[in-house]
Amino acid sequence: MLAIVGEYFAVCLARPDHEPSSVYPLYAQLTDAFLAGTTSLPVEPDPHLLALPNPYRPNAPYRLHDASLYKGKYYLYFGPTPVLILFLPFKLVTGAELPGRVAVPLFCSLGFLCSCGVFYVLIRRAGWSCRLWLEILVILALGNTQLVCFLLVRAAVYEAAISSGYFLVMAGFLLAAWSLGVRKRLWFVFLSGLCFGLAVGCRPHFALLAILMTAFIALHFRQSVATFSLFVAPILVAGALLAAYNYVRFDNPIEFGVTYQLSGNPEGPSTHLKASNFFPGIEHLLLLPPALNTEFPYLHPVFASPYLSYRSSPEGPDDIFREAQIGLFAAAPLTIFGLLWFWLLPVVPGNSEGAGFTIWLIRTMVLCALAVVCLLSLTGWAVGRYEVDFAPLMILASCCVVAGVWQKGGISASRRKLLRWCVLACVAWSVLLNVAIESPRLDLIRQFLEH
Repeated sequence: MLAIVGEYFAVCLARPDHEPSSVYPLYAQLTDAFLAGTTSLPVEPDPHLLALPNPYRPNAPYRLHDASLYKGKYYLYFGPTPVLILFLPFKLVTGAELPGRVAVPLFCSLGFLCSCGVFYVLIRRAGWSCRLWLEILVILALGNTQLVCFLLVRAAVYEAAISSGYFLVMAGFLLAAWSLGVRKRLWFVFLSGLCFGLAVGCRPHFALLAILMTAFIALHFRQSVATFSLFVAPILVAGALLAAYNYVRFDNPIEFGVTYQLSGNPEGPSTHLKASNFFPGIEHLLLLPPALNTEFPYLHPVFASPYLSYRSSPEGPDDIFREAQIGLFAAAPLTIFGLLWFWLLPVVPGNSEGAGFTIWLIRTMVLCALAVVCLLSLTGWAVGRYEVDFAPLMILASCCVVAGVWQKGGISASRRKLLRWCVLACVAWSVLLNVAIESPRLDLIRQFLEH
């Protein structure tokens, strides 16, 4: 685990700072804004920008990239959670700005460690044993197949939001796995709900995940009013505070700033929530294979446009904004195990009550991940870094399914051997691809292989 955490920091710290404003990064600006008692960024928009007929069209010379412009002031789009839980406390304690190159690997490391915690808690509650080979493969899968490599190679304000959401979602599931159904740990259900509520302040579409978790808990623990109340209360409070924050900024409680964002979108700011995006989005997020060529490191992401509805237009130009992308199934084939949980685990192995809870939470994670996939597909933003919003859940559920399948009786030695080799092949491929994405600038390795 420590080696994987070290890998995160080594990859991220070796890269230059990719903040939109390297001199004064956006989260540093929002931190200073909060310390000054305001929600707008302490940067005045360029008068040339305000004089444009449509300042939201691409205008690189004047704009503060990806900030939101509303009523002559700049705001940071999405929510304030990363600042509240890390950037602001760091500034208060040290007096210095926290670079994105430190925040992103820190959040990713915490998310990885929490996902490992969820796995161990669930197999312990189910009474499942975990062989050493499986434990090693699970740690590698949770640390190197969830596509955080797309965040580490380009640590900026967007990656900080995504990685903080990853951490909070995993922390929420860890607390849920540890406390749900255990009377003496009931108050930790409150902390789980708080994590899911705060995650919405990182990634607005996590509101769907919080709603689904609330519904699943209400159905599964319908006889425990205390469990449901303690989980939903912090979500409602966090939602109310976030709505007030949005209203103060944009006079709209459900506006996170995307409508007023100064991005590189040729059509101007829009969420692109269209049914026509769905199948292209599914293809990009789940099925798109990596590119293979003779250029080191030989496996490469595909640079596809996130604006799916715009890209499908024959009149659209060829130089629109594009981002690195590999579909989840192609990058992490282990996720197939998670999708087949209903077939691979039709009978609860091990301790019936504990294993029943484990399988319920596996199903919950898979359904939450699929719901996020569908929502992202509809928005038209199908890019590699957004896969971290659902890939860790799918990988975690798949690892739990593999552990459960290994417990089932009546499996022949040949099938167990086949299972072991399938899992090994899936994890090895994903680790290889992860290293290929992270290593294109390792000049010493490239020069060694070229000579």
